[in-house]
Amino acid sequence: MKNLFKTSVVLLGLVLAMLPFRTSAETSWNGWERVSDFGFGRGPDYFETLPFAHFWHYKDYIVASAVSQTGRAQVYKSSDGKTWETSGQPGFGENNTFIYTTSEFNGFLYASTLNETKGSQIWRTWDLVNWEKVADNAFGYGDQSAIFTLQPFNGALYAGTIAINNSGIGGQIWRSTNGKDGWTRVTSPGNGEPTTYSVTFTMAVFKDYLYTSFWTEGGGQIYRTADGTNWEWPTGRGIDDPANTIIYLGQELNGELYLGVDRQDLQGGYTSQGRVYKTSDGVHWQRVELSPNINYQTWVLWPTLVYNGWLYFSTITQSSGGEIWRYNGSEWQQFVDGGFGDHDSDFVYIGVEMGGYLYAGTDNNVDGGSIWRRAIEDASTQNIPTLPETGPATSPAAKK
Repeated sequence: MKNLFKTSVVLLGLVLAMLPFRTSAETSWNGWERVSDFGFGRGPDYFETLPFAHFWHYKDYIVASAVSQTGRAQVYKSSDGKTWETSGQPGFGENNTFIYTTSEFNGFLYASTLNETKGSQIWRTWDLVNWEKVADNAFGYGDQSAIFTLQPFNGALYAGTIAINNSGIGGQIWRSTNGKDGWTRVTSPGNGEPTTYSVTFTMAVFKDYLYTSFWTEGGGQIYRTADGTNWEWPTGRGIDDPANTIIYLGQELNGELYLGVDRQDLQGGYTSQGRVYKTSDGVHWQRVELSPNINYQTWVLWPTLVYNGWLYFSTITQSSGGEIWRYNGSEWQQFVDGGFGDHDSDFVYIGVEMGGYLYAGTDNNVDGGSIWRRAIEDASTQNIPTLPETGPATSPAAKK
């Protein structure tokens, strides 16, 4: 996976004209249709259609974001899944070069950013035209921290931060009851471990608890709270393996919460295929047996979408291109392989359903990110195509 912090040094460039456009050429792949130009017409300038953020379904629109090495981050929206137009100004009118995540709270759509001048920000919109800034300067930490994840819980919006630039302040969690002001820190820095790599990485709500994962050396950690103030540590480092460094909290299927892990050694090197875990109580986690055909170089299996009894996994697969897998609690099926036929699309993210289609996006720094969709009626068990088996690689390749 690309270094998440490299975006702090991206260059600013030309502003993208705020005009709608259609795809220049529609491409199909095994039942999927490409519905955006590469990089929304900017090619590799907008290499990450979904940098780390989610697709979002908001007021009859699909919302996506793009980040560029030569320009400001841009939000896009589409009402039909094929015609895309910009939402708001590039970078929200400021030097926001990255959009980390999106979330919905009290009828507003929120987005968190990386701003190299003022520090990370949070913006919100009620109409996908006008955006309002509701948090600035990374809650007072400036370029020492970035707001990485957003999650509503029990009448408040929670924001998780990462520590950058070797600041040593640790990941933190803040909240606001109205989503606009009164932001208050509800954890100690790094939950008591203010290290450089203490990153508040993902959040999820499960059975009346808010869960958050911290990326830490020697094994990622999971914390949870029932009231937003008092936190407990229900699992050990890395769950059952200190190499499980990065924890991707995901979705609930059949009363169980799933997550994926990215594995590293103590020197920060990536060691082997990612893993998947599940829990029914948030305390006891069970490793899920993977399909033997999942590529050994699939470093991350991130559960990002539940639909019609299936849990869909976004992946990062080095060299051969990202994949999508799905799981119904007992059976694995491969849904996409080879980055939709483009091995440079090493991250494939599936995250939204709208209008009878499933949507997925890619990270591709050669051609630019793209968005694909597939009709749900063609996504039944009977209509899954037989894909070439990639199989486990004999040895892992170096990550980007």
